[in-house]
Amino acid sequence: MHVIDKYIKDIEPRIQEIIEKSNNLEGATLQTSLAAYGWILLDSWIAWRTLRYLLRCTSIDDAVQKRWVQTPSSYRSDNLRAAWNFTDSAIDYLASETDSGSFQHLIDSIIQPKRNSSAHYSKIGNIIGTDIKKIKDCFKAFSTVFLAYEIDSFINRIKTILSENGYKNFNIILNDTPITNIKDNVSGFAKPGTLIISCTKSDDAYNYEIKSNQEGCQARKVTTPDSEWYDVYNETIQQYYLWDNKGFYLDAKLFCDTVMTCWSK
Repeated sequence: MHVIDKYIKDIEPRIQEIIEKSNNLEGATLQTSLAAYGWILLDSWIAWRTLRYLLRCTSIDDAVQKRWVQTPSSYRSDNLRAAWNFTDSAIDYLASETDSGSFQHLIDSIIQPKRNSSAHYSKIGNIIGTDIKKIKDCFKAFSTVFLAYEIDSFINRIKTILSENGYKNFNIILNDTPITNIKDNVSGFAKPGTLIISCTKSDDAYNYEIKSNQEGCQARKVTTPDSEWYDVYNETIQQYYLWDNKGFYLDAKLFCDTVMTCWSK
């Protein structure tokens, strides 16, 4: 777990509760107040998720975190795109799923003005109770894109480490469909599914596979079509859940070592 995860894990249930409970509340003022808090939380969550992504390969102990890793700043559209290196596919997905016209409009003309209006009680952005529907759409769309990019980054690290150990010819199958680029298939991460990474090894003719779904991660050496899957498990992390909004684990080498142990069985 990255040290920043604790902030993200604290914010996400609050956003989800605002989304789930808003329809049961009566009174325009209460609805508007809840929406205002939702915009503040959404903006903060995007900032923390982005900071975690930028520091994804950096181990930070608590002492450093308390001194240096404080509340991150909000991001404008160009900054956010640069931080994640979003492709056009991700940009188009976010604009479409939030019905915002464009990514720039979504960030610079909706999220940021409404967040600022909520935080400072100004009229920069008009806050209404029905904004909660927009917050819901934004939270879902960004969750999908963030997860896809985190998993893509983690897989790239995995491939590098496994390549150094003699593995090659990597292929990715997402929900039974072979894909060449995760970043071009972000919609496939909108709900829990199954991701399989397959490869071969320089000194034999077998296929080696890693499978990730909502139940965790498993790995196997394919000697027959019915070859047994083994849980990717160690005492430090225990089970790995890439689909549980945690697409990136700090210690990729530990993951690979555990996978290769499964492959040796």
